[in-house]
Amino acid sequence: MSTSAVSRIASLVVKSKESSLVQKTKNFIVAVGTPPRRIRKIYSKFMYYPQLGVYRDDCTKRNFYGPGVLNESVQRLPSNIQRERQFRINRALSKSGSKTVLSRKLWVRSGEEVRYIDSAINTVVNDIETKKFWDLNGEAPANNYTLSPEEYQAGLENVVRSMESSKE
Repeated sequence: MSTSAVSRIASLVVKSKESSLVQKTKNFIVAVGTPPRRIRKIYSKFMYYPQLGVYRDDCTKRNFYGPGVLNESVQRLPSNIQRERQFRINRALSKSGSKTVLSRKLWVRSGEEVRYIDSAINTVVNDIETKKFWDLNGEAPANNYTLSPEEYQAGLENVVRSMESSKE
């Protein structure tokens, strides 16, 4: 993103009527919270992936949620959504490799983008937490139960101690 674009976005933030979103410090301005709609529209013009026809969920990092979570959540999607996703990714790789972009009418606009993978990722993460709970406690968890990393580590240490004591 060029410096002129950044300065235009910063000037829009300053001119914004939503003063709760802007905090001024000594030498720079920090935007807090969700940006106003105008800034989101301007920022979306400078992003590269909509020019390739790719949704934001298509660009999700593979190991951001944990190893295998994204792969499992993609497998749980309906087959037509999987095919559409793969088509968009292949087309984007082709266009990116040839250093071109799609025609303007095929760009993904910010209002028409669909968030399709969040619910699948949430169910996979919930299933993983439930499995960890079963492994640690041997019983079904409550519906609102989430396992913290400290609790999981403590449970693993208890299991290892019990295995070592049974060997002796």
